[in-house]
Amino acid sequence: MRYGVYVDIKVNYLVNSGKIDEALKLLESCYGEVKKFYSDPDEFLWAFSLSDTAAKVFTSKNDLKKMIFYAEKSLKLADKNNIFPENSFFIMIRYYKKKGDFQSAEKYCRQGLTLWEKCQSKSKLSWKIHLMILLAETRWHLNDKLHAKKILIQAEKLRPPPDLMNLIEKKRKEWF
Repeated sequence: MRYGVYVDIKVNYLVNSGKIDEALKLLESCYGEVKKFYSDPDEFLWAFSLSDTAAKVFTSKNDLKKMIFYAEKSLKLADKNNIFPENSFFIMIRYYKKKGDFQSAEKYCRQGLTLWEKCQSKSKLSWKIHLMILLAETRWHLNDKLHAKKILIQAEKLRPPPDLMNLIEKKRKEWF
């Protein structure tokens, strides 16, 4: 497991340093090795971590096919292990919103909220609030303005951090 954490940290460092090609090489070589160890629960967690990180890396690279592959793999592993993969959910939601497929975006919002509830003791409340805001946006684009407003009110009741509160207030001013 320590090696997996090291790889995850190293890949994130490379991405944040702008060395995306190096990060990709490291990730893809490790991901091939991880597949051999799926019988060990710790390796499952490692594979999940790499998948979530890989989705983030391929987003930076604008490689949509691989981004979707790794994000979906991450979501499947996360659901089996009750872990919340914030990168993968947000990547999939934004991807479908950008395509104008608000039903699929809503599906991932709801799936994210369900998984967040299952593993809330391990997840940040801000992720739930962010998902609620994204869900409100999808309802707004699907012309369900009343539902969008109710979701924003629910998110506000959770006392979000200032950045998310500002986002809620911005949406409220734009929509209502």
